[in-house]
Amino acid sequence: MIINCFYAYAFFWGGYLRYNKILTGNDVEYTGGRIIAIMFCIVISCTRLGSIGDHLKAIIEGRIAGRLTFDVLDAVP
Repeated sequence: MIINCFYAYAFFWGGYLRYNKILTGNDVEYTGGRIIAIMFCIVISCTRLGSIGDHLKAIIEGRIAGRLTFDVLDAVP
């Protein structure tokens, strides 16, 4: 449902930009293709950011294991 709401909002905002002839930073009008490209870029990047949790968990576990290893190596017998 959230993704459908996002699509609806993206098409609404894209239609608003197109209808009012708002220009981009390069003084170019928004076209339908530009609006859809921007929408898919945002959807894909949000999907990738949502799946970063597993990778961060592995990195943190590796840092902990490395710290434990260096504590053992630095210990004076």
